[in-house]
Amino acid sequence: MTKKYTYSDITAYANKSSVLAHLVKKIAIYVIFTFQQVPIHANVITLTSLIPVIAAVYVLIFFKSHILFAFLLFLSYLIDCIDGIWSRLKNQQSAFGTFFDPLLDEVKDLLIDIGFIVFFYDTMHIYIADSRILLGILLLYLMVKSLYYIVRDHYLLMIPRSASLKKSLPS
Repeated sequence: MTKKYTYSDITAYANKSSVLAHLVKKIAIYVIFTFQQVPIHANVITLTSLIPVIAAVYVLIFFKSHILFAFLLFLSYLIDCIDGIWSRLKNQQSAFGTFFDPLLDEVKDLLIDIGFIVFFYDTMHIYIADSRILLGILLLYLMVKSLYYIVRDHYLLMIPRSASLKKSLPS
């Protein structure tokens, strides 16, 4: 039989997570409290956060609905917060999850970037007539973003892992 957590137990694990917006943290805690008996792994929840991003990009490109786009991205962020709290609460931290969660975040960022590029292409070619300039701007954006990820990951590698994660990772 699985352990039944109290609301304060879940809140304690949420406080150990990264900085969350107050509203998102409260919603995430409520969702986890409600569905805590569901036998699901944190990595499945992580994978589920990809679905709203795909739907958001689809909505942005084909329906041009900015509000629904923003709501679906908020939902994806909420699910991403839920999987972090869930993995700590249920002690489901793993080396694969440590690799998979940031990887899926990068995939989601790439999908959003592609969605923005396709969405704004119709209006961009009105202001920038030469397609080579437009392509240059796009390549510059992708290079700056890649440089950001390289620098960020370099500094993240310099930060030691937490003691609880070290225990779950193989040496």
